[in-house]
Amino acid sequence: PLCHPAYGYDMKDKRYYPNADAEWVRWVFDAFNGGMGMRAIARHLADKGVKTYRGGIPDNRFVEYMLNNPVYIGKIRWSKDGRAASPRKYDDPSIITVDGLHEPLIDLETWDKAQTRLRQIKATHGKYQRREQPVEFMLKGLVRCSACGSTLVLISTACPSIQCHSYNRGVCKVSHS
Repeated sequence: PLCHPAYGYDMKDKRYYPNADAEWVRWVFDAFNGGMGMRAIARHLADKGVKTYRGGIPDNRFVEYMLNNPVYIGKIRWSKDGRAASPRKYDDPSIITVDGLHEPLIDLETWDKAQTRLRQIKATHGKYQRREQPVEFMLKGLVRCSACGSTLVLISTACPSIQCHSYNRGVCKVSHS
């Protein structure tokens, strides 16, 4: 294989086979379709001791990638130009998606419901919605989270404050806002 198998699968004889983590994949789709946010899902997975295949703590990007990965409905995705398909460019025209030979972990109805919700979230929170941090934030990159050591970043809300970068991703459990 060119890459590690998707979370919830093991690779044997050049084919994907569901493993014990497959139940967590089903739970993620059900939780997301039930209205739970990606960060809340990531925190729940971390609280239950779930680890990524590299042994890391799941974050919202891990959940987002899972929700956008067609492998869970029995498809295989790769780049037709021979370059690695970016996991964040889900609508890239150079990506091919074809039927795979493996067992799907979720049904098409569950997948479609998740994709509809993802499109709604994307429409609500546009690309590059976060504005650049103003120069007035002179502590940029210097202040660290007391719990995990990540950088505290400026949050542009009605009442601007600083927040742990890892908390925003669902990894750190301490809010500094």
